[in-house]
Amino acid sequence: MLLVGAAIAIAILGSLAHNAIEFGIGSVLVSQNGELPLAFPWIAGFLTWWRIPQARIPAAWFLIALAGLNLIGGGIITVLPLGFLPFEPEQSLTHYLAHLIYGVAQLPVLAVLLREVTGPATAPRQA
Repeated sequence: MLLVGAAIAIAILGSLAHNAIEFGIGSVLVSQNGELPLAFPWIAGFLTWWRIPQARIPAAWFLIALAGLNLIGGGIITVLPLGFLPFEPEQSLTHYLAHLIYGVAQLPVLAVLLREVTGPATAPRQA
């Protein structure tokens, strides 16, 4: 439980760090960028995973999907100057760093929960 909670806390902190770097520390303190609404799915997913045993695997998959979406959408796609985006991302080292932190912060959730849903790795059988 502690490991999953810590991984989720890191993911949320990655989002907060991204917004603090991109928009200033004030953006983290006020909800103009939606920090509280963005943390809600993480918290709800974790509480479901932790407190409802029969929902543990679906909740784990939900959290894996959330981390994957944040990694791919927030950590990779939105840093690139792609024509279909409704904005033109700044192409600077600071911008890249903010998205790197955001993306890397999702990896602990993926590592911990993918291990849980796929079971322990087993060594190949020897004949």
